[in-house]
Amino acid sequence: MTKDKKVLIKEPYAIIEHDLHRNFLITTWLGFQRPEKIITTGNEIIKIFRGLKTSKVLNDNSKVSGPWNGAAEWVKDEYFPKMIKYGMKQFAWVMSPSIFADISAKKSMIETDVIKTFQSYKSAQEWLGTDK
Repeated sequence: MTKDKKVLIKEPYAIIEHDLHRNFLITTWLGFQRPEKIITTGNEIIKIFRGLKTSKVLNDNSKVSGPWNGAAEWVKDEYFPKMIKYGMKQFAWVMSPSIFADISAKKSMIETDVIKTFQSYKSAQEWLGTDK
């Protein structure tokens, strides 16, 4: 843990941190994702988000390998609506270089200006630095 980040969850498949300096939640997903782990961790993220005084999430899928279609519908129908309900104003999504992970991500998207996709972590961070 650096002094600017507090690790909230650390698993082999995901690391969830709070960037204390910039005040946003960072969700880093690693390797192959199992739908049940995405849903369980997603519910934990929702609980954590509700307790933080932030409106921004940096979701990093750059290290995700392969599809996660089994959880895409849950992300679309449950996760995003709840996060928006609890005050999420910006969700910066760093996409995976894996075409299969990318397809899963696109299946989970909802129509909103809250979510924006990026190819680089730096671009996502810069967008979160803007006020919405």
